[in-house]
Amino acid sequence: ITDLYVFPTPERSGRLVLVLNVLPDAPHDSYFSDAIVYRIRLRPVTISGVGTAAAFPFAGEDQELVFSCHFEAPRQGGAGVAPVQEGWCVAPSGETTRFRVHDEQGSNSDGLRVYAGLRAEPFFIDVQGLIESQKTRRLAFKEVGTNAAVGFNVLSIVVEVDCQPWLRNGYGPLLAVVGETVVAG
Repeated sequence: ITDLYVFPTPERSGRLVLVLNVLPDAPHDSYFSDAIVYRIRLRPVTISGVGTAAAFPFAGEDQELVFSCHFEAPRQGGAGVAPVQEGWCVAPSGETTRFRVHDEQGSNSDGLRVYAGLRAEPFFIDVQGLIESQKTRRLAFKEVGTNAAVGFNVLSIVVEVDCQPWLRNGYGPLLAVVGETVVAG
């Protein structure tokens, strides 16, 4: 796992985007492992206390919302055609949405949208500025840095979901989110 992002959908009120990025510096012929389950887990959190006494107790496992993404092994296409990989995402309701990896349109079913495939690496690192800062023990970054990660890619799983039913059922509005990969089976 390289990144986990969660944010409200900018153009569609009441929807939440969950992004799990894996495989740093992924080559263009990358596919997801069929031996791993990729999960995004959410649990309601409450705020108890204020200031330094603030605590954020998590709800129990019985209130956990899990999005589980699974992949088949890539299948060879015809001559000169890239392999094809299919996957499916299981929502907390148990509903399954199937999709094809690297399909820019993704897949959509009953309020759940899913995309899985290669995306540009969002990480920015100015290696020269970092090295110089460490060497001199002073910040040495220029106003315009040089991103050493230009051209890098990651495999990305993007799930967009309607969060209004969760809120009506008492989940949220504050949620803790964890991304994980586990061995399938």
